Amino acid sequence: GRIWQIGRKNNQIAFLIYDPDGNIVANGEASSPLLQRAHPTASSVQIRAAAAQGDDIVLAGQHTNSGGQTNMVLARLNADGSLDSGFGSAGWTIETGVPQCGTFRSYGGLAIQNVGGEDRILVTCRSSVVRYAADGTLDTSFGVNGVRDTTAGTSIVAGIAPIAVGPDGKITVAG
Repeated sequence: GRIWQIGRKNNQIAFLIYDPDGNIVANGEASSPLLQRAHPTASSVQIRAAAAQGDDIVLAGQHTNSGGQTNMVLARLNADGSLDSGFGSAGWTIETGVPQCGTFRSYGGLAIQNVGGEDRILVTCRSSVVRYAADGTLDTSFGVNGVRDTTAGTSIVAGIAPIAVGPDGKITVAG
C-alpha cells in the first residue's frame, strides 16, 4: 500500500503520496509532488483524522466557509490523490445536521467498519459516533438518524476522539 503524508497549506488539504519503499509518487498535476485540494466554498479546511478505505483514503476534520461558519467535513481521495466524484458532492461531505456535536463542529476520530460486506465510515465528535455509507451519506440505520450518543443518559460529555473497530465489527471509543 501507499503511504500518505497529510497536512495543510494555504488553508487547503496538502499531501504527498509515497510508494511502499518510501519514494514520492510522481503526479501529472504540477512540477511539485505536493498535491493540494480545496473545497470550493471553504476559506479553510483542517484535517484531524485519516483512514484507508481500500486503495482510497478518507479524511475527516472541519470546514470553515467564507462567512466564518464552521462545520464538520469528510473528503475521500482516490489512490492517485484526485477527489472521488462518487463520494458526497464531488468528493466532499459537509455536515451541518448533527446537533449532538454541539458548537465544536469538527470530527476528531475516524475508522472504517465493514457491515454486511459494505464499508461504513465512522467519525467521532464531542460525545457521539456518526456513521456514513460508502457514498458519503448519513447511514440512518445506525443509532438515531446516523448518530449514536455515547453518554448513555449520564450527561457526561466525553469529548471522544479515538475510535477503533475490532475484527468482530464492535466499535470502541475513548475520551
